[in-house]
Amino acid sequence: DLRPKDRIVSVLQRRLEYVAKNVDSLQKQLETAETKYAAATVVSQPDATDEDGQPPITEIVEELDDDDNVVSYRLKRHGDSVPLVKEALEKAGISDLAEGEPECEQQTMDSSSVQTEDKPSQTPPNPISLPEKAPPPPTTTTRKAVSSPEDAEPAGAPAPDMSRRAKRVERIMRTAKEQESVSWDKPVIPEDEDTADMALRREMLKYNMGEVGAVVAEPQLEEGSSDD
Repeated sequence: DLRPKDRIVSVLQRRLEYVAKNVDSLQKQLETAETKYAAATVVSQPDATDEDGQPPITEIVEELDDDDNVVSYRLKRHGDSVPLVKEALEKAGISDLAEGEPECEQQTMDSSSVQTEDKPSQTPPNPISLPEKAPPPPTTTTRKAVSSPEDAEPAGAPAPDMSRRAKRVERIMRTAKEQESVSWDKPVIPEDEDTADMALRREMLKYNMGEVGAVVAEPQLEEGSSDD
């Protein structure tokens, strides 16, 4: 089932807020670890160089009276504060510096595991599945075939879906074929007919067989088409 739009937006917002909280927590843990690492470095390597590779800076600490006169002074380097740093670390619960760094890492791992256990179980949103498009139905093309008189069956009723014009054309073609078969019959010529009359009769028969049939069929076709 598709989830509503508002519900999807709400789930994404909660996920973003949760990720932002995790980022803030990790940043705080990183800052704490960096502070502890810097303190451990100062204690374990008091004569170490600074970030620029220079030897540690010696500070001059002066004590002044009310008239700004120097009463006493002392030289101070980073290594001189080792006892103070150790005392501060002991108060914080770190007794051994050699075991301090693994303990820091262990605390970081424990806090990360706590964050993982406290992570609310959120069901990932189900992917929105789009309905598959149904394949288009196959298109059928209706073809009208006009059969010639030679291919048509001599007996049998016409198809029920045949149009009136097709029936009329078929009837006209059948009539023309019958007339053509009659015109091709051998004519009866008298035996004592004159040569000129015989030639005239042949021309008339030729005209009747070759041209009159087509002329008669054409007006019948035009008359049938005008009736529709």
